[in-house]
Formats: sequence, C-alpha cells, structure tokens
Amino acid sequence: MRAAERANNGLDFQLFATDASPEILARASRGVFSVAEEFRNTKVLQDLSARLVTEENIQTIYEEILTAALEITRADAGTVQMLHD
Repeated sequence: MRAAERANNGLDFQLFATDASPEILARASRGVFSVAEEFRNTKVLQDLSARLVTEENIQTIYEEILTAALEITRADAGTVQMLHD
C-alpha cells in the first residue's frame, strides 16, 4: 500500500491507494486539497461575520473585510475604495 501525505493549514491528509497511477493520486489529492481550501475560506468568512456583528466602527469593518479578502485570495496587498455620492 502506498501513501501520499500532505499538510495543509495544520490538517494532515493521507491518501492510500493500491495499484494507483501517479496521475490518479495527483487528481485525488487535488480534490482533497480543494475541499480543505473551501473549508478554510468558509471558516475565514464565518469568523469575519462573527466579528462584524458586534463592531460599530466602520473603519474597523472595512479593515476586517479587507483582511479576510486578502486571506482568502492569498494576496499580498489590497485596497478598499469607497464611493460617496
């Protein structure tokens, strides 16, 4: 039995297969990691919503939203642009 091990955000995944080609193992591991990525992004948004319920300072709200967006997109930087009519 072969095992392909990966770590992602503190979670360890193991994929066990017998007689599986490297291509099948690669496809399966990408599927596992996309589920893990979706879970991570959902957790970021859940945490954000919990913090925003009690926040009254609009500047802090914008900063929290930007921080969550940066984390989800894994971007190094971002901006929030506000339009005033």
